[in-house]
Amino acid sequence: MDPVTHNLRTFTIPLDGTGIVTAPHVTDPVTGAITFLKNSMPIGGTLGRNTFRGPGYSNTNVSLMKRFHLIGEKTIEIRGDFMNVFNHDNFPNPVASMSNPKFGTQGFVPLTDARQVLVAAKIRF
Repeated sequence: MDPVTHNLRTFTIPLDGTGIVTAPHVTDPVTGAITFLKNSMPIGGTLGRNTFRGPGYSNTNVSLMKRFHLIGEKTIEIRGDFMNVFNHDNFPNPVASMSNPKFGTQGFVPLTDARQVLVAAKIRF
C-alpha cells in the first residue's frame, strides 16, 4: 500500500534518488513475507513516467467577410463565422486512476460542440 495515497495500485517515485519504482506489495503480519499484488512485477515494469497520454485537441474556427460598396458612402457587409469547421470531436482524458475499475476507458462526452455557423449582415451609411 502506498503510504501517501493509501492506494494498493499507486506507484510512487522513491525519495532516495534512484528512480527505481517497485511494485506495490503486502507484508504478511504473521510470517513477515512480502507478497506482491496479483498482476504486478516484483521489480516494476519498463514503462516510462508520463507515458499514459490522452487524446489530442483540435478546433478550427474560420471567418469569411465580403464588403459590397453601394451608392455614395453606403456599404453592406456579409459575414459568416464557422466554429469547429471540420466538426472534430474532442474528448476528455481517459480515467487515469489505476485503482478505478474504469481505468483507461473513455467517456463519450465531447469537450467541444458540433459545428456552428453564424451568418450576419451589416449596413453602413
